[in-house]
Amino acid sequence: MSNPFRLAGLSPLVTIGGSLVAALAVLENAITPEEAWEAVSVDDRWQFEQWGADAEAQTAMENRRRDFLAAARFLDLLS
Repeated sequence: MSNPFRLAGLSPLVTIGGSLVAALAVLENAITPEEAWEAVSVDDRWQFEQWGADAEAQTAMENRRRDFLAAARFLDLLS
């Protein structure tokens, strides 16, 4: 992991997803970025199901998903 570009791509995955394990799984191609997103966003989705989603929260989650997948794409382009 000495490549600074890989580290730069990994950082937002960890920050946005809140999971180093999920980020490393994406980095090592053990799971797809979409599968990782489903795993790291399970609490948010559960909250939406329980209490409903307001427009602001929904937009914030969509933005986080977009950024998460963009970081994963950046890592993919490096390989």
